[in-house]
Amino acid sequence: MERKKINEISKLKIQNSNLSLQVLQMQANQIIANRDKILREEFKRLKCNFEEWKLDEQIWELFKTDKKSVGQIP
Repeated sequence: MERKKINEISKLKIQNSNLSLQVLQMQANQIIANRDKILREEFKRLKCNFEEWKLDEQIWELFKTDKKSVGQIP
């Protein structure tokens, strides 16, 4: 099998891109954790079980779901 080395600048650019992706993934995880915390607080305030209710982000309302249809164990 033939092999060819990429140049050092390309290697560094790729490594930089990979690091940027890792940072973005960590930021996304933090944002998701914050969103989930806010949702848990709102479920608690409204006295809703988070397993039975889902958020419709188009109209910003909670709607009750069938546990079986969302893959929850009854």
